[in-house]
Amino acid sequence: MVAHPEWIAVAALTSKLSRFFAVAVLLVLLIWAALWALADHLDAKAILILARATDGRATKREVAEAKLRLDTAISLNPFDADFRLHQVYFSRALCRIETVEKSCCDAKQLEAYRMIIRLRPTWGDAWLDYATCLQARGASQMTLDALDKALRFSPVAYGVTRRSVSLGFSLLDGMNPEQRERYRANLRLLLKENPRFVLKKAFESKRSSFVEPLLFNDKQKKLFKIMEAEVLKAGGS
Repeated sequence: MVAHPEWIAVAALTSKLSRFFAVAVLLVLLIWAALWALADHLDAKAILILARATDGRATKREVAEAKLRLDTAISLNPFDADFRLHQVYFSRALCRIETVEKSCCDAKQLEAYRMIIRLRPTWGDAWLDYATCLQARGASQMTLDALDKALRFSPVAYGVTRRSVSLGFSLLDGMNPEQRERYRANLRLLLKENPRFVLKKAFESKRSSFVEPLLFNDKQKKLFKIMEAEVLKAGGS
């Protein structure tokens, strides 16, 4: 059987197109990998400065330059929720350097948190940061909803559990029964790890009566009585 010249030409063209397509796909993947690696590198360098800024060891210029690196990383990989969250942290670090304020939470940062949550809707840390920001803006009901989502999505994350304690005590009166039970579960987890921290925050927030029924061993109950006596003594002095 003799192949027609037209078929041979079509087969040759198809082969060339296949090779071209394969090379093009490979180049795209290589470029994407290079951009991803560069973005990750820029983010890592920025985070080193953020750690120093948290301890008060970074200058305003260093933080600003690091934030520019992070902005570049985000432009290279705009759908990375971690990069977005780091960007918010840098904005807050710069704000604290400039204004010496604790919250430093403006409308732009709130929108950034909403973007992070859209990118990763079950990220407990992001929901807790969003709740903290909302509280600084005076949005109590939205704060409660965001805190509840943080506890729901990260019920065993120690960082989320620990950071939610004071925020939860301040919102306790507005919680419905389901939210209260979720918050109790959060406190029980932390009481196993760090009872002194929970009790300290409870007495500071005047919520010791809420925590006392959650104590589950004699050591914790003894610690509660000791700290209660210290609070009463300090109040009477």
